[in-house]
Amino acid sequence: MQRAAFDARDPDAIAALYAEDGYEVNGRGTFTGRDEIRELYAEMVQKATIDCRNYVANGNTVTYECIMNRANLLTGEQYEAVVENGKIKSNVRTGVFSP
Repeated sequence: MQRAAFDARDPDAIAALYAEDGYEVNGRGTFTGRDEIRELYAEMVQKATIDCRNYVANGNTVTYECIMNRANLLTGEQYEAVVENGKIKSNVRTGVFSP
């Protein structure tokens, strides 16, 4: 889903994965629309590396985990994304874990 865009560290490519009215809910808040999502990831790719894995698709829902490395501080987050018409409609953090 987002892996190639994250690997490229490209906030525009990440935002393009979302529906125009898509949203993300994470530990920093709720971000709605591509412009807010792009700004979120523009900051994130500057401060952290993100390694997402363990993708499981069930219909139009995808669950996955990400490990973020911010200045050698590792944090783990679990997400559930809903995809509509090939774009992410919602991406919501559902939990945290210790990597």
